[in-house]
Formats: sequence, structure tokens, C-alpha cells
Amino acid sequence: MNFTFKQLKTFQIVAEYLNYHRAAEALFITQPAVTRNIQLLEETVGFALFEKFGKQIQLTDQGRSMLSEVEAVLGQLDVMKTNIKQNISRDKQFSLAVIPGLEDLTMEAVIEFFKVEPEAKVNIEVVSNSKIDKVIASNRFDLCISANSKLEGDYVKEVLFETELCLTACYEHRLREKKKVTPADIQNECFIEIETSESFKENMEEFKSQYISDDNTRIKIRGRNALIKAVYAGIGIALLPSYTIKEGIESKRLCVLNTGKLNLNASYSYFYHKNKVLSEETNRFLAILKDKVRELI
Repeated sequence: MNFTFKQLKTFQIVAEYLNYHRAAEALFITQPAVTRNIQLLEETVGFALFEKFGKQIQLTDQGRSMLSEVEAVLGQLDVMKTNIKQNISRDKQFSLAVIPGLEDLTMEAVIEFFKVEPEAKVNIEVVSNSKIDKVIASNRFDLCISANSKLEGDYVKEVLFETELCLTACYEHRLREKKKVTPADIQNECFIEIETSESFKENMEEFKSQYISDDNTRIKIRGRNALIKAVYAGIGIALLPSYTIKEGIESKRLCVLNTGKLNLNASYSYFYHKNKVLSEETNRFLAILKDKVRELI
């Protein structure tokens, strides 16, 4: 029986609110994504978790029974994550620094890692895009996971994955079906930007030099989830890595505007000092992380 952490968490939150819309807001995902996660979980367990009474939903008897088990499991995971983030043990086996855009993916890998290494100790620190290169250079961490970093020196660099940058809009956008979107087509569009690293800024500036003019309204938003929600709402368009919009595309909340080949890509890599010998546990974690990447891409 295979189900995901995301599906279990969605079930717990829907059971708490008994409302798909409020659950979506609490989880910072779309309502169709909530519905899909529940459907997949019901298909896996083989029974309905909720039943409708008019416009309201209630847990089924089997759903109520399953909820107590799910809450116990998620409670254990919450304790695990708290222990990781607080670094309560000085006897760490390895430590990680990761940029915000990969925090969720990294945590999913850590959870899987603890299933095979329950006694391991891991320290995770989330570092802003603008500071990650300095953190890598400090050599305080066994592994650092970054994006488009051009840091050179006494480091081993391995690419985790690469993804195309896409001009993204809400699904109902007027240019969704246009075969070739030109700079003139988006001249009056609001362009939404996100805080990003210097290396990403190069891609962003290159794109803006081709497509964004002084006539475009510009908004800067901190946090990718907030940016994607703004695009969902039709506030503007944004340049985003393709893996971050996969769910929005599948649920028909987002679309990619066809600008032709932009030749702009994001590269996500991990770094460690060349004199560092990675522990068996660190290598095992990396193998799990790479498996998660394959699922993502």
C-alpha cells in the first residue's frame, strides 16, 4: 500500500476543517490539488474517507478510524522534524544547508532517510538564495544544496537536476492558446518577480531585456508559494522553473505561454569540500534525495 506524506497531511487538514477550500488555504495549495490528493489516497486504501451531506462533508466511519492512525504517524514525523531543525544533539552525523525552493523536497528525503536510519542525527538550515554561496564557502555544512551557483574553489559540485524556466500565467490567460507570444503581446502585463540569487538574476535580467519593458507593471514577492498564488489569481505573469508549476499545469490552474525557446534553465546542485569524505549516512541520504528528484521531474 503506497501513499505519500502529502496525501496523509492533506487528509488530516481536510478532516480538521471539513472544507476543501479552507484546507487548501491552510496547506497553501489549490483546491483541485486537495481533491486530487484525497482521491488518490482513497484509491490506495480502497474506501471512501469522506461523505457529502448537502454542501457539507463528514468523515466516514472508516475515515474516522484511519484518521487516528494518520495523526499518530504525522505526530511522530512532526517530532522528528522539530528535532532536526532545533539541532538538539551535538553528535550530528551530517548537516545540510538548503535554499528555500528545495526545502520541501529535502525534508521529504530526510523523512524517508529516517525510515532506514532512525537513530541518525541531521541538522538542516534553510538559507536564502542571496547568502547560500557564502554559506558554502564557510564549510560549516557537510552538504549544501543550491541553484545556479557559480562558486569555484575547493569544492566538489554535483548536479541534482536541471529544469527549464517558463513564462507562466493563470490558465484562463488570453494568450494561453497563442502559438507564439511576442514582447508586444505582454507589453501591458504585470510581471511578478521573486527574491532570487545573483546567478538567477542573470537569467531574469536576460529575460526582462527581451520581453519586459518600462510599460510593464512590476511586483516583487517574497516566497515562491506566494508568487504562484498570485499567478493563480491572475494578478500577473512570472518566470518559474518548470518543476514548480507541474501541479498547477495538471490541475489547469496555470499555463505556460509559448514564447519559443527561451534557452533559460535552472540548475540545482549539491556541494561539499573536496577534502571531506562523505559518511555512509550522507551517501545514503543523497541516494534517497536523488530518488525523490526522479519522482519530481
